[in-house]
Amino acid sequence: PKSDQIEVEISLPKPAALVFSEVIYGGWRAWAGKSEVAIHRGNKVFRTLFLPPGEYRSSEKIIMKYMPQSWRFGLLLSLLAFITAAAGAAYTLIRKPEETA
Repeated sequence: PKSDQIEVEISLPKPAALVFSEVIYGGWRAWAGKSEVAIHRGNKVFRTLFLPPGEYRSSEKIIMKYMPQSWRFGLLLSLLAFITAAAGAAYTLIRKPEETA
């Protein structure tokens, strides 16, 4: 199992709160089927989802993923640094050497 993703299959005959016994922490996002749902604080510390009734199975299951903004920001910075380094290397290899008199 992935440590950055939780998947749950459940059948809810009426609206319910699904409480995960994990400390609420920023960076997590949740989906019920194809719809993103808000993660709430339950009992002051636990991740909680308020869900409408329905069958959450196979492709329509409950999914929570850890997707912190800092990871995406770091990826963007790394990509920009790589492009800059590649452009600098290409410039160094392509430019013509200056003639000395």
